[in-house]
Amino acid sequence: METRTRSTIDVVVVEDESLYRDMLQRALEQDPGIRVIAAYGDPHDVLADHAALSVDAAIIDIELSSDLNGFELAMRLRRRSPRLGVVFLSNHREEAFIAAMRRRQMTGWAYLLKRSVADLETLIRAIRGAVDGLIVVDPALVNALEPRPRTTLSQLTPRQRDILGLMAQGYSNQAIAERLGIATKSVENHMHSLLMRLEIDSHDPEIHPRVAAVLRYLYETRLK
Repeated sequence: METRTRSTIDVVVVEDESLYRDMLQRALEQDPGIRVIAAYGDPHDVLADHAALSVDAAIIDIELSSDLNGFELAMRLRRRSPRLGVVFLSNHREEAFIAAMRRRQMTGWAYLLKRSVADLETLIRAIRGAVDGLIVVDPALVNALEPRPRTTLSQLTPRQRDILGLMAQGYSNQAIAERLGIATKSVENHMHSLLMRLEIDSHDPEIHPRVAAVLRYLYETRLK
């Protein structure tokens, strides 16, 4: 899977709560690598605006007060712009939503709780991950997941599970190394062993190993 490289990421915001929408815009303006092209309160306005088709990412409230919810809007936008990165926002931990995205084998999306958006680093990591075709899950949700019994994930070492959890949050190898206080080479070695345990072929050009690993992670975990 090809990773997009671009100095500035153009985004649109779709949020029907005006105060929260304004807060999102102000937060994103703090990052010089992010440019908010437009913000909408009504999902139909997004579909009617041709400028929304040329952006790199859309930040969408799942629970829009409309006949069109955030998930349905994202699917329509993706049909028009298949490489669009999507960051879904929600007030609640929607395990059913995660399961639906997992079943679709979708890539290039992130799922954040609205309270986590106050941490700009988390929001920017989610946007960049979605644009790069990855899957990024809210840190609070990752921390609330545990391996299902008798799965491959349940047999991983604690360090391997830590690394996989950080991968699911969109951290790069270097960032994982900094978080864990280990060398980047050690992270790479753990990653190699991890992918082997999960039976993911990192040399297969048809798959993105990090995406495949996170999908497996979501398949084999449940909320505590």
